[in-house]
Amino acid sequence: MKLNLFIKNNCDFCNSIIIPEEIDINIVNVEDDNYNGYVPDHVPMIQCNGVSMSPPHMITELLNLIKAGQDGLFKKKVKV
Repeated sequence: MKLNLFIKNNCDFCNSIIIPEEIDINIVNVEDDNYNGYVPDHVPMIQCNGVSMSPPHMITELLNLIKAGQDGLFKKKVKV
């Protein structure tokens, strides 16, 4: 599963997203001269397995949720 974050140049909303350094995410600048793939109707947008999400505060919250999961926050505690 790969996370793709679509951004563009000079975008205050794109710049407001906070990405935890532990998260493996592919950042795609849709205005890059070498890019010729999918361009969302609006950016920033995060996409994974065909599911897309925006606006920026929700993207940041999702990335924090993923990090919390990696850190074991949602791990089920087993009673001994």
